[in-house]
Amino acid sequence: MADRPRTPSSTLTVLISGSGTNLRALIQACAPYDSPSLSPSSSTSHCSSNHLREILSHLPPHTTIARVIYNRKAAAQGVGIAAALKALIPTTYHNLLAYEAEAEAEAKHEVHEAEGPDGVKRRARERYDRDLAALVLADMPVVVVLAGFMHVVSPAFLDPLRMAGILVINLHPALPGMYPGAGALRRQYEDFQNGRIDRVGIMVHEVIPEVDMGRAICVREIPLSKRDRLSDFEERVHRHEW
Repeated sequence: MADRPRTPSSTLTVLISGSGTNLRALIQACAPYDSPSLSPSSSTSHCSSNHLREILSHLPPHTTIARVIYNRKAAAQGVGIAAALKALIPTTYHNLLAYEAEAEAEAKHEVHEAEGPDGVKRRARERYDRDLAALVLADMPVVVVLAGFMHVVSPAFLDPLRMAGILVINLHPALPGMYPGAGALRRQYEDFQNGRIDRVGIMVHEVIPEVDMGRAICVREIPLSKRDRLSDFEERVHRHEW
């Protein structure tokens, strides 16, 4: 797949599911930087500031957000979408439910009937991910940021972007190789309090089909003590993310 020309100002596409606090921080932080471009060949860096500003510091000057895509209706009422609308950033709602309904209807009336419930869900997700990739490719960003995007993307999404030279990154509340998937923040907190681990943190990583197992781009350990409550840890993590 040939790369399409990008606009002179490099762009991000941001994908969210929730209230969009990280998206709002990205919008507020977008500004010209004189620094090397973030690319799949860049090495891991240990952040000296918060993760979102660290992402921007690796991008070309005049980086802007081309589009925000959200997959849950409630996100439209959050601070992130409000900030995007105020900044005149296009927003697009792209939800999996319609794809699941279509696949289920096909399974009742067509040859796909024999594939079973798991096959129906897989087919719906692959179609959804292909269309999601097409939405992203229409803007041809440099980087796609998953900022609290609660959907496990498949090769149907990742492969077209990789072929176009677009890096997909995710902000995950755990250190590399630890606590993939949902609930990572709570799980690492509980394991620390129970003495099973002695350090906790967050990372920005490249997104690959294996959940939260891609190459770490930026890593930061977060202070935690036995006296801290979960809410203390959550607040500290969010401060470092933003």
